[in-house]
Amino acid sequence: MFRTFKKFKTRKRPRAGSGAAATAAVAMLSLYALPRQAQPENRSPEPVLGRPLTLVGLCRLVLLGAVGGAPLAAPAQAPVAQTGENTLACAFDTLVFDADFPGGRLDACTARADGSYELRFDPEDRPINASPWYAFRVSTTRPREILVHLTYGHHGHRYWPKLSADGERWQRAAIGAVSVAKDKAAASLRLYVGEKPLWVAGQELIDNEDYRLWAEALAAAGVFELSRLGRSAQGRDIIKLEHAADARRYIALSGRQHPPEVSGALALMHFVERLAEGDELARRFRRHFGIVVIPNMNPDGVALGYWRHNTGGVDLNRDWGPFTQPETVKPGHYPHVPTSKTYMHANFGIPAITFELGDETDREFLRRYARTAAQQMMLELLSVL
Repeated sequence: MFRTFKKFKTRKRPRAGSGAAATAAVAMLSLYALPRQAQPENRSPEPVLGRPLTLVGLCRLVLLGAVGGAPLAAPAQAPVAQTGENTLACAFDTLVFDADFPGGRLDACTARADGSYELRFDPEDRPINASPWYAFRVSTTRPREILVHLTYGHHGHRYWPKLSADGERWQRAAIGAVSVAKDKAAASLRLYVGEKPLWVAGQELIDNEDYRLWAEALAAAGVFELSRLGRSAQGRDIIKLEHAADARRYIALSGRQHPPEVSGALALMHFVERLAEGDELARRFRRHFGIVVIPNMNPDGVALGYWRHNTGGVDLNRDWGPFTQPETVKPGHYPHVPTSKTYMHANFGIPAITFELGDETDREFLRRYARTAAQQMMLELLSVL
């Protein structure tokens, strides 16, 4: 079992039915999840004060998947109630599907004649570089096993299902309970729904409240100052953690430009926590280097369960340079594509590194890997002072 980063979290999720980037920077690290079959680009690290900056290397793991799954029959009905930002509920006799929680995503429900259920998940915009996200909750007054089919229109299944009985602690669905069509157009999963609601999502949920509590705990420890960098298109806070050193050298970290990239979000948290520790290495690093962390660049997309964009219909990691969106206006690969890496290198002459991780990277390995990367970075940068 693994769990969402809830170390400082005390709140409970609702039950079913309840209602300017630093110009003195020396490095920029963005954290992403690496999709299946995607290949990390060839890259040579840019020099930092005459020596290369290394971060252990890229971590790429192939998704675990099962093949199979019969074609879906024609739908029998689609009783969907829309009530605002997320779909509230699809009710079928004693069974209810809903996505009425932060990060929830559910666009249509259908009861099939064979007793199974088809759930559809649509992208927020088209065209889109798809990372099909789903997050829903199912509850019943008659505990039983059900068969659910996940469909994404013209897009394919990507994320292996994660299950939770409380929206806090998560585990991967068993291999035998999931089948993915050979063309990946749909996935089917068998679920046992008991007396308590069951959460199902493409990744464990890390929402805006989690970020706030995590950042407040780090600020309370006295290493970072927490402030609001700006607001999103819908008015949500874009938070910043900063440690100001008596030097012009900074490292800047950003994350969650794409909402489903949860493994990158977890890695950023573990990475930053290592920088904040009280051992001699971390204290020496902080004496010589400032640190700026923008952990969640897309709070609207995170809240709404978006696949990739912000509410302006823009991929934020293609808006560094144009700066058409409120999320990017304040804060060397693909040199003609306006990514955050390209912008930092082109404008400040600094190395900009993407720290990539697999969607299904083991969470304990991810924690150790992120901490090792942070330690290696501190050693490398201190070695060239």
